Amino acid sequence: MSTLRPLLQNRRFPGLSDLITAHHERQLLLQAALAQQFQNSHDRLQRLRDRLWLLKLDHRMHQEIQAIAWVRQRLLQVTRQHFQQANQHCKLLGQTLATLDPQAVLRRGYAIVRQRNGTITRSATTLTVGQPLHIQLNQGQVEVQITEILQSD
Repeated sequence: MSTLRPLLQNRRFPGLSDLITAHHERQLLLQAALAQQFQNSHDRLQRLRDRLWLLKLDHRMHQEIQAIAWVRQRLLQVTRQHFQQANQHCKLLGQTLATLDPQAVLRRGYAIVRQRNGTITRSATTLTVGQPLHIQLNQGQVEVQITEILQSD
């Protein structure tokens, strides 16, 4: 052991203050590494939260798109129904107009009787003997003069 002592004496060992300083530096490095690791974990957690929020938003958008598609489909069905009803109503009105068309009435054998001023005569009680009348038939017109008024029972 005596041969080691001169070797150890020539070698310089750090003093207590050097050891304390090195220990503090290592503590600061460890704290910085932990702080960096904490920040990295915090950033990753925030990114995951953002992705989760976007997934929820995507799910809500998908639900809204489905709701809009359903409302659109329902609107198209209701519009078709209303259109069909309006079309049927127009056909019915067309048939009614065709039935009430004066030419259709004349084709069925009726006539339109007018006084000289053009008013339509609807009752024999408003006429007088000798009064001229204009009669419109399905095919042609005639001018007549009243010779007798018969009363209906």
